[in-house]
Amino acid sequence: MTCEQVRECLFAFLDNELDAPLSIEIQRHIEHCPHCAREVEIERGIRRGLAEVLTEDIADHECDEESLTTAIRRLNDAPPRSVPRRRFASSWAVAACTVLLLGGYTVWHYAKSGSERSVADLLVTDFEHFLEKGKPIQLASSEPGTASDWLREATGLQVFLPAIDPTLGQLVGARKCKLAGQPAAFALYELDGTPASLIIMPGEGINLDAMQRVHDGPHVHWLERKKGHTVLACRRGELVYAAVSTLREDRLALLMTSVNPRE
Repeated sequence: MTCEQVRECLFAFLDNELDAPLSIEIQRHIEHCPHCAREVEIERGIRRGLAEVLTEDIADHECDEESLTTAIRRLNDAPPRSVPRRRFASSWAVAACTVLLLGGYTVWHYAKSGSERSVADLLVTDFEHFLEKGKPIQLASSEPGTASDWLREATGLQVFLPAIDPTLGQLVGARKCKLAGQPAAFALYELDGTPASLIIMPGEGINLDAMQRVHDGPHVHWLERKKGHTVLACRRGELVYAAVSTLREDRLALLMTSVNPRE
């Protein structure tokens, strides 16, 4: 893969929208090309900066539809930088700002109206979006130890992925993601040929009480069904492990047992 090809796919790569083979090919190129690695760091820095500024603005000021419309109009009317880093950098920044502002308005709107989505809703929506995007993963590996190490480094969470009987299923890969604004680890499994996600996220502020409480031997799980999907969750130390699939809960329980060898 050439540097030009990497640049053409860069935004999709950073948005985790590429299929696994192409994503892995780009990652390998970046690891051996200092120039492209620098490009990736610049793009990530721009995104972090935009997110921090806009989040601060939304948090510190009253947010309504009129003020957001005015802000977006100013962004679109703003003159380009005198030395653009790339021809389309200014357009991308405007688009990113627009999306972040509208996203901030959505969060504000739900908070102000008192609407609240359950953990199961968020997990199922995330899983459906993942499938619609073609199952993009950042690390292709069937080794739970390798994937756990990668996720711990990528997310800062003390993740331990379960190893399951290969006759029952296998790990496909992993990716870093965000859920409700918090960093989360995402692992993709295939059980009986059916995709199943295992999301590991910080347990603080996660309320599982709205879900059905079930017992599996010495373990306590929480169960809920949404839109044809099964959500099965458990607490392990300071983390919440949650599996989502169209499979029954007894199959998803394979991903709930022995997830932390230090237990």
